Amino acid sequence: MVKFTQNISKEIINEIKKTHFYRQAGEGKLAYAMLPYPACFSMMKDAGVNYNIVVGYIKGNDMEWLWDKDAMIKVSKHYLNQQIKNPKFIDTLEKKWWHSIDAVKKIESKILSKDLDVLDLDDLVSLFKELTQKGVEMWNHVIFIDAFDPNGNEMVEDAIAKHDKKLLKDSSTLMFHDQMAYIQKEKIDLLTKALTILKGDAKSFLKAKRVTELSENFKNLLDQHAQLYYWYKNNYGYIVKLDTRYFFKALQKIVQTRSEKEIKDEIKSIQDEFTQEKKKRDALVTHFPSSLKNILYFFQQMTRIRDERKGLQMMLATHMKMLHHAIAKKCDFAAPLLDNMLFEEIDAFVEDPKKFVKILHDREELLIFKSEKSGQGIETQKKAREIHTIIEEGLLKDSQELTGLGVSKGKVKGSVKIITKVSEFSKFKKGDILVAAMTRPDFVPIMEKAKAIVTDEGGITSHAAIVSRELGVPCIVGTQVATKVLKDNDNVEVDADEGIVRKL
Repeated sequence: MVKFTQNISKEIINEIKKTHFYRQAGEGKLAYAMLPYPACFSMMKDAGVNYNIVVGYIKGNDMEWLWDKDAMIKVSKHYLNQQIKNPKFIDTLEKKWWHSIDAVKKIESKILSKDLDVLDLDDLVSLFKELTQKGVEMWNHVIFIDAFDPNGNEMVEDAIAKHDKKLLKDSSTLMFHDQMAYIQKEKIDLLTKALTILKGDAKSFLKAKRVTELSENFKNLLDQHAQLYYWYKNNYGYIVKLDTRYFFKALQKIVQTRSEKEIKDEIKSIQDEFTQEKKKRDALVTHFPSSLKNILYFFQQMTRIRDERKGLQMMLATHMKMLHHAIAKKCDFAAPLLDNMLFEEIDAFVEDPKKFVKILHDREELLIFKSEKSGQGIETQKKAREIHTIIEEGLLKDSQELTGLGVSKGKVKGSVKIITKVSEFSKFKKGDILVAAMTRPDFVPIMEKAKAIVTDEGGITSHAAIVSRELGVPCIVGTQVATKVLKDNDNVEVDADEGIVRKL
């Protein structure tokens, strides 16, 4: 078991002060956000390179990942060079990744097939350890993708410019991959089920007040959807297993407010936009040299894998949470507190749950680090806040102008709304400028209303980049500090052509 017991010494603080950090942020709890953590130091064997230091900061339900930016650039260059040397490199990595995913899915199937309440504590802990061990192995193969956030766009544009600078305006299209994002798949599947209901006995479906009042055919329809997408609203902090009741309400709303033609038109619109962008990409690359095609293929595959990775992590987190609840129940312990427990601590927790109460309460504000040079450790409360302030001061810019990466072109003016969590969605109105640490699938409803999108983190393979391109909404990612510098109702100009946000 890995123990995070070392306090952060002056030497480590000096190392932190000297490091140029790249910030990622969003909703997150320690138990789920830290699963990819060990993978940051797993690349040396296969790639000969690792991150030097990674810092995690969690306050309540807000999380930040702080990466060694110089190491990220080194990692990204290494992986791109591997692809240049061997055009099958990314495909080989993906095969290894899917092999590890299969191992995770076997354990998840086992969890879903059992009544966790009747299992004894040893069996629950054994399942939890199996799941998290295989989950870490799953991350080992794909953690390198995040390393491309700071400079991935420059790499792509350099490769394109060497062939034809005029094509730089089409860089977003050239990054388009062959698979719809899972958020689109879910939407099409739900709309298709709404069509089935409209063609059947829609009156009885709308009349029903609960799932038990539905016909067997309609129940099966909901069961199918819930089995496929019970996880898709989750993030690293908000985790709930959606059931048939959730999708029943969603379908009733669609069937009640939309005609058959409107639903068909929306499905066709989503499919047509995807097909047209793919055709446009294929037409552009026809006469490209194989060396450029290879680089573009590498980035296209990373974009797709990143989307799939997020979905797989959300499934995994759902099953971790299910086991947390079952274990807590056996130990007569408050389940929400286990959100503050590292997965490596499960044995120590089960041995003496009462000992962990104060430890887990203290972790409502926490800073955790791992360094190849200095080891690993945790600080909480005041000390965590002090060290985080040191890092934040290095990131903040005293400027009226924010810069980032323009991933979906356009220039607009509007009023800012800072959105950090789902509970803040209600303040966002159509035409506002969405400013967030990062976006996730649950952000899509407000992304569709946004005049423009600006994020602290992300690169050309990030969720915000993918969805903004699909929506045709101007978007700048990777500003690092937009949520810190901007405030609600600030009037700004978002120039995604140049990657600049200006206060007006």
